Amino acid sequence: MSDSTRTDSVMLQTPSRIRPCLRRMPHLVLLPLVALTLAACAVGPNYKAPAAPQAVTYARQDPVAVSQLVPEADAQFWRELDDPVLHSLVENALHANHDIRIALSRYEQASALSRERRQDYYPTLGASGEISTQRASAAQAPDASRSDRDNDLHSAGLSVIWELDFFGRVRRSVESQRAETEASAADLAGVQVAMVAELTDAYFRLRGLQVQLQVARDNEINQADTLRLIEVLFENGRGTSFDADRARTQLALTRSRIPPLEAEAAVAAHRIAVLTGRTPAAMAEVLDHPAALPELPAQINAGAPGDLLRRRPDVAAAERVSGISG
Repeated sequence: MSDSTRTDSVMLQTPSRIRPCLRRMPHLVLLPLVALTLAACAVGPNYKAPAAPQAVTYARQDPVAVSQLVPEADAQFWRELDDPVLHSLVENALHANHDIRIALSRYEQASALSRERRQDYYPTLGASGEISTQRASAAQAPDASRSDRDNDLHSAGLSVIWELDFFGRVRRSVESQRAETEASAADLAGVQVAMVAELTDAYFRLRGLQVQLQVARDNEINQADTLRLIEVLFENGRGTSFDADRARTQLALTRSRIPPLEAEAAVAAHRIAVLTGRTPAAMAEVLDHPAALPELPAQINAGAPGDLLRRRPDVAAAERVSGISG
């Protein structure tokens, strides 16, 4: 073999201790790429709210209402009615309703869990300590006194645990719990709105029935006076029996309408008492006195249909739940 051939063969040979390093280099290069790929898979896509219908106005909407400003969503919408009795009833109902208490406890639980999940972003510190006393027996230390056989042991420890969120597990966990908290808040708002709406409806029904009762009783008094006048005229030969019978029938018909109205008013008053957590007897002093119906605004611009739909608490809760599962 010539010198040049030996030189080439020596230059092409690789030491045995370098070959394993060269074989591991492709794996070392691939490790960061695999980690980035797994991180992207673990994090997943960000949640996007579903698109709502894009209708601008409602069918057959009043043009006057469209020209008005859209009112802001007010959780205490009943205050706009300016009725002190209704305000007091709603406040009592909000404090006494058990469904609201249950929804509130669920929201507080979800909110506490959300605060706990956010702590995963930060290191967790742990500390421990121990103090103990040991005494050796006389057989173990025959030449030592009793005090010399006593040994005090002290130990202390400190630990730090921090999960680096390379793959987005902590972030997704926090986002999921935040969405669950928002869904619980929407459920609470939904229960409050449903309860206040039912109470307001019963209150308006009661006031409307009281107005109808007042009108019926006034008609009863007027028709009774008319019947007496017709009977006097008939007794003096100025009328006919048909006129008296017709007036008597009209009076009886008016009187027959009063008991059903009184029964409906009692049902509405009892419903209000149940919603406020009080007995009907306790509410009689407040509700038995007739009052005028609260004045309602003539026109209300509810805004775009999609925006109104998203303001509904049940829709907002369903949207956040879909974000948790999706």
